[in-house]
Amino acid sequence: MRKLVVITAILLLLILSGCSSPAGNNNQVNNVVPDTPSRQEILYSAKEITITEKIDTSASATAFSVPLGEGLEIGSYTCVDDRLYFAAVKVIDMAEMYPTEGLYCYDTTAAKLTKIRSFDGNVYINELFADGDRLFYVEYLPEPRKIVMTDLLSGHEETIAESNAEDGSFVLYYNSGILVWYSAEGSELSLNYYDTASGDKGVIADHLTAYSAYERPYITDGLVPYVKDGDNCRIITAYGLREKKDIYSFKISRDITACGIKTGKDKVFFRDGYVHDSRKYLIDVSTGEFTSFALKDGSISVNTYGEFLSGDHIIAMSASSKSAVSIDLKDMSYSITGLQAASSDQRGEFPVYDSKGRLITLFGTLNTFYIVDLMK
Repeated sequence: MRKLVVITAILLLLILSGCSSPAGNNNQVNNVVPDTPSRQEILYSAKEITITEKIDTSASATAFSVPLGEGLEIGSYTCVDDRLYFAAVKVIDMAEMYPTEGLYCYDTTAAKLTKIRSFDGNVYINELFADGDRLFYVEYLPEPRKIVMTDLLSGHEETIAESNAEDGSFVLYYNSGILVWYSAEGSELSLNYYDTASGDKGVIADHLTAYSAYERPYITDGLVPYVKDGDNCRIITAYGLREKKDIYSFKISRDITACGIKTGKDKVFFRDGYVHDSRKYLIDVSTGEFTSFALKDGSISVNTYGEFLSGDHIIAMSASSKSAVSIDLKDMSYSITGLQAASSDQRGEFPVYDSKGRLITLFGTLNTFYIVDLMK
């Protein structure tokens, strides 16, 4: 009898051991963070919230007009502190794409425009990022498409990645010394990185799921997201760029598209699709609470795009009016800062954000852009 009890105990121990997750598997979806139920179950229905409390704001928008030559406009742009880096494009009637004339830096404090480099011929530049020491951009044409890093002090250029695929593309994001990008070739999508300090580069994850050629791998709190399709679900994973491993994952319903994902240390934000009136979602990282929210000003919906997650705040542009929106997730309130466009021919561009969390956006053909500090 005693022998039977011992054998039974050994068998039970072996069964339990066989159910454990293999050690060192960074891509394990469940049990990435123990005792968090959201890793075990698919999030289907979110608690819906409508934010109606509109508060006054002390934020103000500062407008700057860049003195470019005739026939030139600002194309891709980014901002570092008080310096605007941009690609100037040649405006050509009936052209599908405008060739790039040069790369510039505009110092908003000194009101000084500096040309970084010139381009000859049909060169097309987009996807611009900078940090004050170096500039990253994608040279879309001529082929091969490539990601270029320019040292702003020496002028030295280095190709970080390139693609000869006809349908290949790169979508970048840069923060705190690390460049990340989605590389697409046909139906294959991968998330990649380049560390400016060490020179290391590689693939974070491949065989990924994306729903638009414009999906961007945003870095928030040192975490970058990627999405894969699982069994009856989509899996959002936050990868730690300094830790070099997956930090947490959530499963959501396949009915939710999940675009514009930001994975912060406390919250996950995404929208269901790219249209301006799509629902916005939040996941609390510590509890797994799943929330869907929308903004309303009286009976009018306040639709946004280009969202930026910073702690308990989301900053964005209003889709219906040329204004900047700040959403306080702690108090569930929002504020709006209006922007006065320089001309009736206003072309509201996708906003970018600097290291201070300020929103920068461009209007119209007069090359006027706005810097809005909504984090005050």
